[in-house]
Amino acid sequence: MYDKKLYKFTTYSGAKVTVLNVTKDNIRMRLESNVYQLDIDADRSEGVELPAPKLGEMTAKVNESLNSRINVALLRKNGSGTELIYSGTGRNAGLEFVGNIAELVKGLKK
Repeated sequence: MYDKKLYKFTTYSGAKVTVLNVTKDNIRMRLESNVYQLDIDADRSEGVELPAPKLGEMTAKVNESLNSRINVALLRKNGSGTELIYSGTGRNAGLEFVGNIAELVKGLKK
């Protein structure tokens, strides 16, 4: 939500993840709808292992950081370019990334 307007990036509205780049230190992703684009650039900082659900039990572990830096940019698609609606940085942000990275990126390929 920005300036009293909710920008939806959901599967039911047709939005898709079009970019996902994950390194040891950074996560970059882009979500796109027909009209809008959301760019997220997150620095992965050292976190702690926390219990997470697996098959109904809290037996898995997930690494979560509470001091990441996350940059976001919300843009309106405008012909062949884009127009910036909002840009900001979150400091001391919570960040966790879970899953098989290769499998997630493979899911983006058309």
